Amino acid sequence: MMGSHTIETIIAVLSILILIFVGVAVYGLFKGSTMKKDQAIATADLLKAEIEALADGTQKNFTATSPQEWYVMVYNAGTDIPATCFLGPSCLCICDDDSLKSCNNLKTGACVPILEKKISISGNPIEIGTYTKLNLQQVNKEVTITFVKS
Repeated sequence: MMGSHTIETIIAVLSILILIFVGVAVYGLFKGSTMKKDQAIATADLLKAEIEALADGTQKNFTATSPQEWYVMVYNAGTDIPATCFLGPSCLCICDDDSLKSCNNLKTGACVPILEKKISISGNPIEIGTYTKLNLQQVNKEVTITFVKS
């Protein structure tokens, strides 16, 4: 039979392993959400640059790859608009769900103002998948974003 000291040692080791497992799981939750937020910021900035570079009467394709299962959305002046976009007539957002609340949350949304152009999305919002192809088309300083089926 095992002595009481052996049982106490086994319980102590198991307890330490459980604490390590819980600690790693909690760290992963926070690190994962930060990584997706960083991806959303990068995607929003890249998409904004492509929109601003469009000339009137032109179109261009843009492929969004991350963060997966987040949404591309647009808000325009005269409607409820995320607080970070009070400057522009349009606001481009990448958010973890398709709500204004998510876009207003600094942890779950990345929004950038578009100062010189009005934007609309055909099928607002568009969910980002592995390779989400978007068509950007500008006519008279109005840019339409359309999801392109592969």
